[in-house]
Amino acid sequence: MKLILGLTGEKAGGKGTAAAYLKKRYGASTYRFSDSLTNTLNLFGITVSRPNQIKLFEILSNAFGTDVLARAIRGLADRDTNELVVVDGVRRMPDIQYLKELPGFHLIYITALQPLRYERSVERNEKTDESGLTFEQFAHEEATASTEVTIPGVAAHAEIKIENNDTQEELYRKIEKLISKLN
Repeated sequence: MKLILGLTGEKAGGKGTAAAYLKKRYGASTYRFSDSLTNTLNLFGITVSRPNQIKLFEILSNAFGTDVLARAIRGLADRDTNELVVVDGVRRMPDIQYLKELPGFHLIYITALQPLRYERSVERNEKTDESGLTFEQFAHEEATASTEVTIPGVAAHAEIKIENNDTQEELYRKIEKLISKLN
């Protein structure tokens, strides 16, 4: 039976690291909710930043419904023939509502302490607006950004919680334990 893991959690908590590990170790297919936004911004030569992703999502949501990304990701996960599919960045209730309809779906909450997540966010420099953030700005964004404030509600629906406050190797051990449990 196909296993579909939805990863939720605050930014820089370890979702992407977990997805990359599952892809490398098990050959998992991976999808991120933000990929379509990033690809669209890149296509039009627009800077990939959190505010630009949010703006694009709002435009798509207003035109096609607030569940527009959830519908797309559900279709990708459903059609994927791989035995292990990982969906990174489950952030909103419609995301869960569409994905939980799929057989083999499990929601996993990956989190870490806020100061550690701040350090990771600045180090990875994934988006143009992350590297220069102060801790106070990071905390404020987390408390107010539309993409972040819904995460606690989504995380409350997770079957499993992984604390990622240690090394990557420890995260990998926790993932292995999770895979063993779900298989």
